[in-house]
Amino acid sequence: ATAQVTITGAIGARFESSVTAAGAEDKGIGMSDSAIKFSTSEDLGGGLSLAASAGFENMTKNGAAPAGTGVSIAISGEFGTVSFSNVESGDYLPNDSITTVGNGSANDRMQYDTPTINGFKGFVQYGDGTAGAGAHSTTNSSMVYGLNYSGGPLSADVAVLKVDTSKHTTSDGWNRFGATYDLGVASVRYAQINYKSATAVEGKETGLTVTAPLGALTASASMASHKDDGSAKLDGTEFSLTYALSKRTSVNATFRKYDSATAGVSPKRDR
Repeated sequence: ATAQVTITGAIGARFESSVTAAGAEDKGIGMSDSAIKFSTSEDLGGGLSLAASAGFENMTKNGAAPAGTGVSIAISGEFGTVSFSNVESGDYLPNDSITTVGNGSANDRMQYDTPTINGFKGFVQYGDGTAGAGAHSTTNSSMVYGLNYSGGPLSADVAVLKVDTSKHTTSDGWNRFGATYDLGVASVRYAQINYKSATAVEGKETGLTVTAPLGALTASASMASHKDDGSAKLDGTEFSLTYALSKRTSVNATFRKYDSATAGVSPKRDR
């Protein structure tokens, strides 16, 4: 058996100006990113392999204590992959300030992924109601059932979240679907989540993103919306340019505008 260990991370600084929902302006510089991740993989023999990782962040301030970003471990073989993780999953929709149902989860999770068959891969995930520290709780626990497809320029995914409505305090469940198509000059992704909250509010969140690689420059634009029968109607847009100075170093400029959940005003953010 052989094992490999990889150390990765990110360090960043930024200038940012913003306008809050109340109209207050703010601007300044600061350290925006400081994270490190340790990853290992091992060939267990017999067609089995293991992968694990652990990470830390919050080192942007002198004297600040690092915070864990979660751990993960997975065993893969011809049967598929079984994994355990509390690393925050990626946001499903753009502009997580208004598409909060689509935000990633950092709870302890166990997941089984099937092998890929003709481009299709299914998964089943159990999410515990807590995160880390060996604790566990059936309150706010959930089950997610999903199916992904990837073939040629098209990739798509569907999933449904099921909960025990008598125990879950934030959700009565959701279903989501998304698709990405690579046009060559640009890729286009649309995704949508239909949900019901624990207080019986039904709503929909959507996101549309266009990404265009232009040599060392990558341009992207996204639109997101949140609407529910509790009268909330929020919209946001974002434009971003990223220029790669090398394989590991890049500069980025982002303009974001979105509705406030409290005042209906549109704060703006430049970075």
